[in-house]
Amino acid sequence: MASASGSVGNLPLHSLSEEQRRQNLMVGVSIAMPMVSLACVGLRVYTRAFIVRNMGPEDWTMVAAAVSWLHI
Repeated sequence: MASASGSVGNLPLHSLSEEQRRQNLMVGVSIAMPMVSLACVGLRVYTRAFIVRNMGPEDWTMVAAAVSWLHI
């Protein structure tokens, strides 16, 4: 049975500290946001290259920035 102190026996109900939860959230955001940005660049390049068939200098600049950001 849970006590008023928030534990079951000797085990706490919440094993992760608040700091650890924030760190996990930051790791998740640090992984998700670059994936979203690369997806946006990829979709724009696909649209401009294959649908519109007009890649401008700003598109090539975005591709160069994404490639240099990935350290490829």
